[in-house]
Amino acid sequence: MPPSFFLASIRFVLQRGSRQVLLECLTSREKANLNRVAWIIIFSVILAAAAAVVAVVVVAYKRPYIPVDPGQSPQGKAAEKTVVSDERILRLEVQLKSSERKTRLGAMFELAGVAENDPERLGPVLLRAINNEDPWVRFLAANKLGGIKYAAAAPALTKVLDDADQGVSVQAVESLVKLGEVGLQAVMEALAENRIKNIDGALNAARRITGRSFTPGERGRQGALEYWAEQNEQGR
Repeated sequence: MPPSFFLASIRFVLQRGSRQVLLECLTSREKANLNRVAWIIIFSVILAAAAAVVAVVVVAYKRPYIPVDPGQSPQGKAAEKTVVSDERILRLEVQLKSSERKTRLGAMFELAGVAENDPERLGPVLLRAINNEDPWVRFLAANKLGGIKYAAAAPALTKVLDDADQGVSVQAVESLVKLGEVGLQAVMEALAENRIKNIDGALNAARRITGRSFTPGERGRQGALEYWAEQNEQGR
């Protein structure tokens, strides 16, 4: 059947009304009218199927957007109620000293996952972890100390700037930057006492915190200390 006949049938239905057309076609014996009946039925089935699909999609996906405060979500409330027991902390510290790397890393990932729930109690555990023999444990510990903004870690992080593993050293810079003024003070005190071999790493942290540029090396160290002295003088 040519497409033109199909289109003509649709126009015919729209103009006369589907119910009236069906009645006329069913009471007629003309072949053209019988063909129209067949096409009307097919067309109606297609329309009904399309409407059903659209209705299902709309019902399934049309949901109002409701902003959820993470603290009010079920996950957030569960996190708030999570209490890290003393037994769990002791277990994690023992596992961090395990001879098996898989056990050490598993404990470190678990510790990092719960550290934000109780930073005051878990911060010291992370501090001890930055002296772990495993560089991955040291890296993750340094990362999390900055993540929870554990201010007491600043002096220890300046020591980590001299870590034998470059990745751990770079992460110490990132965490000192996250600590802001507390990190800057620790860096400047370490530079003043000449306790840092990785001077450029310390200067990088100072530059990112202060927004000032310092020359690399010993000259930069002197420039940073002069800047720090001026800031302290202005603050008095």
